[in-house]
Amino acid sequence: MPWVGEPFELKDDEVRGLLVIFTHLVARVEDSVLRAWLRENQSDFDTIFAFLKMLIAAITIATYPGAVKVGASKLAPPSPAFGNHSDSDSLGRPASVISRDGRDVLHRETPSVDVYRMNALFVQNQHKHTEANTHEEARLLTKLWRNFSTEMTLTALQVIEIFMSDFEEEMQELECHAELTDLVFEVLMKLLRQPQSELALNHIFQTLQVFICKFSGLLFSGSTQFAATLCEMLLRHCNSPISGVREQAVALLFLTMCENDAFDRGFQRIKVQTTIALSEIVSGSDADCDASDELLRSSLATLISFANQRELVTSRGEDFSPKVRSLAMNLYHILRNSYTMRMLADSDGQLELHYFIAQGYKHSPDLRLTWLLTLAERQAEKKNYSEAAHCAVHAAGLVSEYLMLIEPKPGYPAGCAAFEKISTNVIEESALAAQPERIQEEGICSHHLFSDDGLMLSFLIPMYQSHRNFKGLHEVHSMLTNVYQSVLQAQTKGHRYFGTYYRVKFIGAVFPEELSRGEFIYKEPSLTKLPEICSRLEQLYTTELGPGNVIMIQDSREVEPAKLDPRKGYIQVTYVSPYHDEHELKHRPTEFERNINLQWFVFDTPFTKDGKAHGAIDKQYLRRTFLKTSATFPYLRMRLPVVQSRVEELTPLQFAADSIAQKTHDLQSSCNAETPNLTLLQLQLQGAVSAAVNEGPLHIAKAFFEGPMPEDYTEQTQLKKLRQGFFKFLKACDQALELNESSISDDQRAYHENMQRNFDTLRTELTDILNKASKGLQRARSQQSSMRRSNVSSLHSGIELAGAPHATTDV
Repeated sequence: MPWVGEPFELKDDEVRGLLVIFTHLVARVEDSVLRAWLRENQSDFDTIFAFLKMLIAAITIATYPGAVKVGASKLAPPSPAFGNHSDSDSLGRPASVISRDGRDVLHRETPSVDVYRMNALFVQNQHKHTEANTHEEARLLTKLWRNFSTEMTLTALQVIEIFMSDFEEEMQELECHAELTDLVFEVLMKLLRQPQSELALNHIFQTLQVFICKFSGLLFSGSTQFAATLCEMLLRHCNSPISGVREQAVALLFLTMCENDAFDRGFQRIKVQTTIALSEIVSGSDADCDASDELLRSSLATLISFANQRELVTSRGEDFSPKVRSLAMNLYHILRNSYTMRMLADSDGQLELHYFIAQGYKHSPDLRLTWLLTLAERQAEKKNYSEAAHCAVHAAGLVSEYLMLIEPKPGYPAGCAAFEKISTNVIEESALAAQPERIQEEGICSHHLFSDDGLMLSFLIPMYQSHRNFKGLHEVHSMLTNVYQSVLQAQTKGHRYFGTYYRVKFIGAVFPEELSRGEFIYKEPSLTKLPEICSRLEQLYTTELGPGNVIMIQDSREVEPAKLDPRKGYIQVTYVSPYHDEHELKHRPTEFERNINLQWFVFDTPFTKDGKAHGAIDKQYLRRTFLKTSATFPYLRMRLPVVQSRVEELTPLQFAADSIAQKTHDLQSSCNAETPNLTLLQLQLQGAVSAAVNEGPLHIAKAFFEGPMPEDYTEQTQLKKLRQGFFKFLKACDQALELNESSISDDQRAYHENMQRNFDTLRTELTDILNKASKGLQRARSQQSSMRRSNVSSLHSGIELAGAPHATTDV
């Protein structure tokens, strides 16, 4: 045996034994004695700290390990709740089953068991999963473990309550006694983290309630350590399979929100930390907590009910309760989307859920930035490079917003608004501006990209210039040189392939609620044909709804749901084109600019008055539908809901004028392009002047200009507009032919000369028809003018005749 003064190490069993003895002494000593000893040593904080650290170590060894084994077979774990204890102290603590009266208790229950052996076996094997000889011994050892764990927990709570009472002033002075407060809080969180019986948890929650009410200043000011850990632990217990535990955890979470609201006139800190905690739980990063979608949803419903009750009993609930409900719904959507994403095999659906989860973290910038970057990676993997780039733009906008709020500097972009020229959607990231006072103290922007590294190339130039960072300027300009070279190469090749857009409308109750009667614009890869997207959607939703339950509709006519089979789901797919009005086109001169920041789309539906889709040209009407999306394309996702629509109906004459104007516009756009696409130009010319198709323009001209001119002034004006449109069309064809002639090689001369002959024939015939129409319009207008003059003259004569008797009477 070593002598007393010689240092030596204790074995694990010896340490455990000493900790059990320490806890037993603390549990059995009178409260007055313990308080007196603590007051006597209150100036010696090293002793106080050592006492609390011993308590934390003792709690650690008292973790309930589960059911005791019989030989090699493991029994099912008993219920965490172990009933009422008649032999208990004033705190409701069960009497120690290892104490001197344990023998009598066990003998009364099972006289056949050797109690002394059981106590010895329990004490000797606290460090491992004990094995028993019989099922009866296993049951009793399991109960010993549960009671021992609860005894240690309640002893620790008794000590913590003494500290909160006798050391309240010291704990409130966080700057002077931070370690004391940390240790007290650590004991509470240690107890919450370990497996506990329901009885023990009841007492832990009661003590924690006192802590929250007494020390709200510690939770809601300064570091976020306390609030973050508390929210995490409470949400873990909101996931408990025991309804009573869940309800108490939700009640404490709601109390924390109330205290935060009273302290800060808002509960932004708890809102952020709760969102972060839920993210960790549902993402699976918390290995000790297996998230249950059903249990957490139940807890969120309880939270909403608490908010509703508060709204009824206090006027403060008018502002507070709606915010709690909003947070609960946001957490619910995050939970639902995260759970669905784990279950969903469809990659497109997973991208959608990534987007919704990122949207749910708008008020948690760290998490939003992480999910935006994750979404960018997923989009790039799917070769959706535009969407991946826009994820990066949103991330840069979020970083810029943070840098501007922290410390505006010369040369730095003015928040996310600086990126609006790239994407008007980036203004979404301005949500960070609503919480400037929390940015630094909350630690909600701790991601390493919340720095200059998170900005985009062109925005780094003025920043590097202001810092005289010439190395950085060299690197940025080198990268920008490569980018602009790629742009030049794309322009040299001619036509660029952008996205193809389709309207997709879901009809039928068999679809999920968010899709039923929903109308969306889908962005598909360039050159995607209508049958391709229809096949993909049909296959996807047939997998979900079953064979024969999905019917595709591939036309643009209005669908009447009342005439459809309610047991089936219908998907209507229609090709749509981006729409720009004349004013907007002036500010979008290039093809690229006309394919970004798209929010309006249009599609046409031909119809006739007799119900048929197509008819004679002078009987052909057109229904033009304009659709507006909730955001602009390209965006973070590949589809956007339609939020507004309007319909215009074109008469046959208006339809004809629009058709000619569209042909003219296409030719002019090709001619005015910086790098004309000769192949596209020739296709457009062939469609305009070739003998096989020029019956189209000629047919329109003959239908509306040959024959008597209308007497209606409005129709005459529209005919005049159509006539002017034809002359612009001929001029555009002539310009296109000149460009084609100067650009083609010798082997295409014969092809060009054939198109030139066709155009000359078309121009001769059209000019003759248009000149005759001009004379006819002049005659019709002359006749109308003569009739108007005649009517006016008759009117004046009538007035004079009617006024003569009055003049005579006056005389």
